[in-house]
Amino acid sequence: SITPLQRARKVVSRLYYDTSPEFQPPAYPQHPSSAASLSFSSFNNKQRKVLAFTPADEQMDDGDRAAAAVKNKNRIHTPTPKAGAKGNHHHHVHFQDDAETKLNGNNLDDSSSHAAVGDDNCAVNHVLQLLCTLGDAYRNLCQFRCKEALIIFRQLPLSQYKTGWVQHQIGKAHFEMADYPNAKKAFEMMQSLEPHRVKGLELLSTTLWHLKQEVELCYLAQKVTDFDRFAPESWCVVGNCFSLQKEHEAALQFFRRSIQLDPNFTYSHTLSGHEYASNEDYDKAIACFRKAIHSDERHYYAWYGLGAIYYRQEKYDLAEYHFRRALSINTQSSVLHCNLGMLQHANNKPFEALATLERAFQLEPSNPQARFQRA
Repeated sequence: SITPLQRARKVVSRLYYDTSPEFQPPAYPQHPSSAASLSFSSFNNKQRKVLAFTPADEQMDDGDRAAAAVKNKNRIHTPTPKAGAKGNHHHHVHFQDDAETKLNGNNLDDSSSHAAVGDDNCAVNHVLQLLCTLGDAYRNLCQFRCKEALIIFRQLPLSQYKTGWVQHQIGKAHFEMADYPNAKKAFEMMQSLEPHRVKGLELLSTTLWHLKQEVELCYLAQKVTDFDRFAPESWCVVGNCFSLQKEHEAALQFFRRSIQLDPNFTYSHTLSGHEYASNEDYDKAIACFRKAIHSDERHYYAWYGLGAIYYRQEKYDLAEYHFRRALSINTQSSVLHCNLGMLQHANNKPFEALATLERAFQLEPSNPQARFQRA
């Protein structure tokens, strides 16, 4: 009986020693460096019969089969072209040229592929470095280390520095430092780079409100409402415009419209609270500030607004608590330190007030309120 392994070997043998007329071995060129290479194109019928499979091969074991294979290999020789056979010589040289051309082409393909991989790696490294720089700057800005964030933003390439998003963050950093002129420049550059951008315009309107530039604020309000009437930032800008004109009821109406479009737009809740506080409607102001905190717990403007209301009501302990909560979020604000120092002075804590005002002066030496209150 024949085992499955022997049957498989028979099949392989038949496949290898095929003598059918359709069998046409491919012609491979002989490379000059390999003199012992096999030229299948020189096979004749006699040499093909050497590889023929015979029934006697079925009775051969592995050792005999290997010996027969070596013997057949030795019987195959590569013919050497005769001196007068010019056609064969040219045919051989033609194969050599094709082989050399193919080898050189493969080398060029390999070098070009390696160069492409190198370019891809450089591009990936450049993008990763850019993202790391932007992430580091944005992290500092979220922690209200505005000066450090501005230094990192200035390290960006010019093509990335002059983008709407980067100018928005730069303007926000100046805004947090109460540097309103530079904040205005950054926000206006943001607008020139991306005229369709709505995000950040609420801070630009507040910047113009602090600078008391009523005409420019009115123009901005008209422009943004014509562009997008369904953005909460648009009606926030309009509310600031009416607030600057001391029309608090109209301002509240537009802030409510902004909240109606986006109930989670924290900034409109905070500005509504300030408008209610200007009208001395403290209960509604407190409700607005609490809604802002519920929307964003790290929105320190709302904590400051609550502290300012309690300070007006002479609830100094509650006011100090909310001022400190605001300072725990933004430890770099000279304005917050100054207000806390004034509160501590009113609450009969003179030494703590002096230390707090000194800290406010160190953070922002150009803050006139810190100098005055410390004196």
